[in-house]
Amino acid sequence: MSSGNHAEAEGMQRMRRSDRARWGLYVFLLFAFALRVWRLDVQNIWWDEARNIDVALRPLAAIPLAPELDIHPPGYFILLHFWTKWAGHTAFATRFFSVWFGVLLIPLVVALARRMRMTTASIFAALYVTLAPFLIGEAQETRMYTLAFVLLTLTAIAMWDLLRGHRRAWIGLGVLTAASVLVHYSTVFVLIALYLYAFAYATYRVFRPGPHAQHPAPHPTPTPLSQRQPTTPYSLLITRYSPLLFAGLLSVILFLPQAPRAYQQIAPYGNPNLIVPTFGEYVRQLWHAYTVGIPAEGAWVPYALTGLALILGVGLVYEMWARRGRTLWMPLAFLLTATILPVLLYYAILVRRATFAPRYISFVLPFLALLIGMALRGWWRVHRGVGGGITVALLAMLVLGIHADQFNPRYFREDTAGLARWLVAHTGPDDIVLIDVPYPLGFYYPRFSKNPDVPPDGPEDIAPAYYLFVDIHHVDERLNQLAAGKTRVFWVQWYKSDTDPRGAVDFLLRKYGVHAGKTAFRGYTVDWYHMPEDVHYRLAEGLRSVRVTFDGRVQTVNVAAYQAPPVPADVLRASDEGWTPRPVWAVVDWQRVGDATSPYKVSARLHDPLGQVVAQDDRRLISDRHLAFPYWQEGEIARNVYLLRLPLGTPPGTYALTLRVYNPQDLSPLPAKDDAGQPQGPDAVVATVRVGKATLFPPVTPVALKDAAISLVKYEVGRQEAAPGTVVPISLLWVKEEATEGEPLRVQLLLLDEAGRAHSFDEMPPVSWYPTNRWEVGEVVRGTLPWRLAPDTPNGTYRVHLRLVDRFGQILDETDLGSLQVKGRPHRFQVPTVEHPLAPPPHFDDVAALLGYDMAGEMKEGGHITVTLVWQALNPSHRNYKVSVQLLDASNRVLAQEDHIPLRGEAPTTSWLPGEILQDRFEVTLPKGTSVRVTRVVVVMYDEATLQRVPVMWQGQEKDHVVIWEAQQ
Repeated sequence: MSSGNHAEAEGMQRMRRSDRARWGLYVFLLFAFALRVWRLDVQNIWWDEARNIDVALRPLAAIPLAPELDIHPPGYFILLHFWTKWAGHTAFATRFFSVWFGVLLIPLVVALARRMRMTTASIFAALYVTLAPFLIGEAQETRMYTLAFVLLTLTAIAMWDLLRGHRRAWIGLGVLTAASVLVHYSTVFVLIALYLYAFAYATYRVFRPGPHAQHPAPHPTPTPLSQRQPTTPYSLLITRYSPLLFAGLLSVILFLPQAPRAYQQIAPYGNPNLIVPTFGEYVRQLWHAYTVGIPAEGAWVPYALTGLALILGVGLVYEMWARRGRTLWMPLAFLLTATILPVLLYYAILVRRATFAPRYISFVLPFLALLIGMALRGWWRVHRGVGGGITVALLAMLVLGIHADQFNPRYFREDTAGLARWLVAHTGPDDIVLIDVPYPLGFYYPRFSKNPDVPPDGPEDIAPAYYLFVDIHHVDERLNQLAAGKTRVFWVQWYKSDTDPRGAVDFLLRKYGVHAGKTAFRGYTVDWYHMPEDVHYRLAEGLRSVRVTFDGRVQTVNVAAYQAPPVPADVLRASDEGWTPRPVWAVVDWQRVGDATSPYKVSARLHDPLGQVVAQDDRRLISDRHLAFPYWQEGEIARNVYLLRLPLGTPPGTYALTLRVYNPQDLSPLPAKDDAGQPQGPDAVVATVRVGKATLFPPVTPVALKDAAISLVKYEVGRQEAAPGTVVPISLLWVKEEATEGEPLRVQLLLLDEAGRAHSFDEMPPVSWYPTNRWEVGEVVRGTLPWRLAPDTPNGTYRVHLRLVDRFGQILDETDLGSLQVKGRPHRFQVPTVEHPLAPPPHFDDVAALLGYDMAGEMKEGGHITVTLVWQALNPSHRNYKVSVQLLDASNRVLAQEDHIPLRGEAPTTSWLPGEILQDRFEVTLPKGTSVRVTRVVVVMYDEATLQRVPVMWQGQEKDHVVIWEAQQ
């Protein structure tokens, strides 16, 4: 064949390959378009989309200054503004705007790959872009990400053209750079990587060994002035830098009008409450999102992600090796820089700002797609069968990811339409709906206003709905403005909302009304409340100064605590909660006074006159800036609220409100001190509250003691197994069946063995501070009896028996409450040999005598000391004391200690028998890194609840501790 015919045949073959590639690209585009339009409007508009649509529908001049653009530039919103004018603002129409860019990304990625002479790899990259679940998901939402992907890919094309010698490409590069940042600020991470690569490449081209580095000839041929080129490396460097500098300058000029606004948006942004992932977890989440997609779940996912990363990494290495010497290093370095460097830069910001979601740095995806294409091309070079198998496996993973993205209900958007339909069906004009987010309820509920000062338009036969921004210092005023006179208040909360982290709205509505019901929709909870007609909301009346400091870190400043005001009976009957006494509310102003290392929680507890906890409310300490405690400023004061809902039958009386501050990670409490510096234990009393009885008495059916004046409605033995000397709480719910006269009734508690013999007998009133002769007929009363088993109760299985008796001890009725297994430890009364006897032995009040101790170990840095205390019980104790062995220095500073209930909880002091001998072992280790000398070892016995030490009589003196060892001088 002649050379002319051969060239013609090759040209025809290239044309056929080009036609096949073009038609293949068309197929990709059609398939990608179908995937992105499929189920486009199945899910409801959600928060981000509703915000974007709302801003885009405003006048053009108002968009750049819209306060809703908290961290977003205006570029996308301006384009969406023009799109909605033509296409409308339905979910389908606004999302279709993203579909265009999602499809356009495919030919742009192919174009970038072919500029890099990666024709075959471009096919695999286009396949990934077509099927990546993350990219499909973003193309189905009214957000700016697909537009940003397109602009960054165009920017990379312009950058590549500029580096390959198209000097006028700097104009397009500058315009596209500015456009990218005006669409999303986080594109700057990719742009930094692209420009750094470009400057590095320009520098390399100048200083690499080449013709420009040679010395000129001694007598060079003269060159016309117009054709002269720079000959020194530095002049060449300026020549190569100039287009990049011009592009950067042009982008800065174009972005300059937005710069002040951008600084206002970005500078304060951050959420220290969020947890920063480790770098490994950060990379894993990105890889998960960008391959199979976040909704993909199952045991196969971690293995698939790891295997895919290894396989693609090997393929990429092989492609590099196969194409060595073919200028592959330039596109590879370009793609690696554009993919890896932005991920690293964003993580550096993430560590300081803690605002993470995989989409925030998803702008690396066009370049990741090309790396994946190169890796697959490498495997096809190894063997077509192997390459085909790996490609099919990747496609299968992507298809599974698409299915999860479309059908995994855990990742569906909020059911705002269902919520709106329910509100329309269940509310009336005398009700009001409040929601803690401004979007997107207004797109589905026909009578909604984002502005509480502007009444909403819409049908008059349904409740008006308002967005309620919660400022804890003014939320009561806002409720008086919106909800005064309303029969019912519906409070809707979005699952991601941070508007009311302290629960101030629920607090106020329960304080003045009755919680009537609760329901939930995907992404929302709805609580509704019946309210009195004349309600006037006040968050914190009756505040008084109360100073209690917890471990020198946080202190109370002001406290208010009262029972909620009464409400009319018709309001109470609207809810089952109307049968219970009105709740107790508390408002506490907290102040940070020291170091903070943990996001502490506060447990507000209501104690009855016997000290038993009847209600509890645990909440995080939150500042007015909605920050956890470690992020409070020194001296900062924040108001927090607590609502203690009383159980049915809570008897009237005077109750104590205590506060406990604790670390939620290990539940360890901070020791409290009052204003005078006196220890208060972990629970500090900050107020007393007078609790009244319930207004309504529920209809109940007795289950025991049915023939007596007071009958049992419910009973419970608090433990199935107990040791002698320990407390078994007996919870009893009574109802008064008929009026009684004379002295109040009492109950007897006892254990009955198999032979019917009685053990651990005790007699007490049903409620010690509320005698039965004060109960009303029909009244339901709850009482918890702290029944302490006798220390000498034999081991065995018993029936717990209750008798109701009159003042003369006559049994009116009796019943069994259940069974109890008693398991006690052996008691020893023989005194062992003691290495260090104490004579005379110190007496810890009338509880026990310390006969002596054994001690082993070395008093040195890191030393381990074992101390065994030998006790002799004197009398039964009604308190469960702790014992502490402490190692002190010359300044009485505690260097090390161990505290525990005797025998590590197995022998509480309430179980000691008179004359009993106990040997209690303590293990104390001196910390390393200290050279302070131990001078004394002391023993302390104290009440854990109050930290009050048991007085010690020894050698004619009363102290609060015993020194058992002193260092020799």
